[in-house]
Amino acid sequence: MRRRKLKPMPVITLAIFTLLLFIVAVVVIYRVNREEVYPLEYRDIVERVSLEEGIAEHILYAVIFTESSFVADAKSEMGAVGLMQLLPDTAKWLCEREGIEYDEALLTDPEFSVRYGAKFLKILYDRYENWDAAHAAYHAGFGRVDSWLEEGTAHYEDGQLVGIPIDATDYYVNKLRDIREKYFKQLEKEKKE
Repeated sequence: MRRRKLKPMPVITLAIFTLLLFIVAVVVIYRVNREEVYPLEYRDIVERVSLEEGIAEHILYAVIFTESSFVADAKSEMGAVGLMQLLPDTAKWLCEREGIEYDEALLTDPEFSVRYGAKFLKILYDRYENWDAAHAAYHAGFGRVDSWLEEGTAHYEDGQLVGIPIDATDYYVNKLRDIREKYFKQLEKEKKE
């Protein structure tokens, strides 16, 4: 009885198969071990304003990232402008409170945007003593948040504001909560290194 010889797999096919396995392994290892790194642009401004206004850096970075993706002259459909997406009327009101002259050109100035966005956030946080509520008010206005809380439409559960009746604001608050946490972890890790 004669044995049948198997034809050897061509060397090229074997090499391609091995290379593909290697690439898949590298991709899987990379995805498992990778850490998302969020931008820390305008760091000198954020650090200074954080200290002066008493708002943690991770909060400011999260708002800038979410509002403008660090684009200093970003403009929204609603008319908000700058890194922290201040509405001109809000910026005017803040300038009056601080006793400085308002100029619309200030809205695209990174220093002004971060400083006055932080001042506004601080006012909102002091009002609600909760970052979710402060962010909801930053997005939808404190009049709306006040009425949601008074009516019971929105309420606190485990420190989070839930039941926000405007989908865009609910999405914004949840996104900011997630981004805040990621920035917090990133900055804490950086401090340890």
